Amino acid sequence: MNLNQNTRNPLVKKKCIELIPILYENIKHVFVSNKQLLESAITGIINYIHTPNNKDRGQGFLSIGRMAVIVDRDTFIRFVDSILRLIQLEIEPPQA
Repeated sequence: MNLNQNTRNPLVKKKCIELIPILYENIKHVFVSNKQLLESAITGIINYIHTPNNKDRGQGFLSIGRMAVIVDRDTFIRFVDSILRLIQLEIEPPQA
């Protein structure tokens, strides 16, 4: 998670975002025992999507969608409003 937060390389960030759901699926016990790590991972994906001029936001949306399916509801529900706002901003037509 630190690599995702500390690097400035866009390719590294994209790959970290892509790997978060895979890590969760394979080492779920680490995330379950440390809820703060899971929340940090989800927040990292949301921040990645929200980053201005990010051309790879699509990977963030794919990752957050995968997390929505595999993470327990009680944990994920706290992030739903933020995610819905991001989706709404993404589909709103630009104002002239």
